[in-house]
Amino acid sequence: MKHLVDLTFKHEHPSSVLESALYTLNAPSKLIRYQLVHTLCEDLGLCETHANLFGLALECVHAYSLIHDDLPSMDNDTIRRNQPTNHLVYGEATALLAGDGLLTKAFDLIAHSGYNDHVKVELIKLLSRKAGLSGMILGQQLDMEFEKQDITMDDYVKMSALKTGQLFAAALMGAAIISNDETRLSHYQVLGENFGVAFQIQDDLLEVTSDAQSIGKSLSDANNNKKTCVTIIGVEASIAYLNDLFDDIEQQFSYLGLVGSKTHQLIESLKARKK
Repeated sequence: MKHLVDLTFKHEHPSSVLESALYTLNAPSKLIRYQLVHTLCEDLGLCETHANLFGLALECVHAYSLIHDDLPSMDNDTIRRNQPTNHLVYGEATALLAGDGLLTKAFDLIAHSGYNDHVKVELIKLLSRKAGLSGMILGQQLDMEFEKQDITMDDYVKMSALKTGQLFAAALMGAAIISNDETRLSHYQVLGENFGVAFQIQDDLLEVTSDAQSIGKSLSDANNNKKTCVTIIGVEASIAYLNDLFDDIEQQFSYLGLVGSKTHQLIESLKARKK
């Protein structure tokens, strides 16, 4: 993706805020959202070049969310992607602006893509909803509010489906829109949200079984009184819940006729991730 970033950002005015944005966007990462768009487009019969710009747009939104989440007023984290968090390097004000710039760049990428007008409009609508006030942002707000509340596992699942699941859902739904498979969008949404909850549970388990260097980010949940699946139902029950979720995900792939597909293989490869 680095070549694509260089190509699409080369016309931006050189500045410290651009440097700040690229610091997080180019940091080594799994690029799962980008990969999901690529694999599903391929599974649905398109060449991977059709996926490039929407995949990058999603990674821009994800990077913006990480920069803002790490700020002292939010999670106050010090390590992200095995490097100091953005605000520690560039300052809080520049980090805020870099996040804002990445969010707006995402829509610029879609608007100037080679997709037809219908696809452009649908992708912009999709990303606006999934990253917006009733999507990812609401999930982050609930995450902060839950620090001061006693919550149930249902509350946790709702928060995780919003905070983590919406961009995964956007990746799959966007790939379906690009690939003219819009009749099954609701199924891709469920798949993405379930994977998001599973991914969040994995993160929570890694928080108590690993160290910051291994997973590449700060272990701040306990310090921030974050409500995790582990604090709600314990480690063993969390593992059981995670296994049930992956069983549901397997059934969704079966329903979609995508068992053994590249997208299926990608998610299977992440079941035993260590960071």
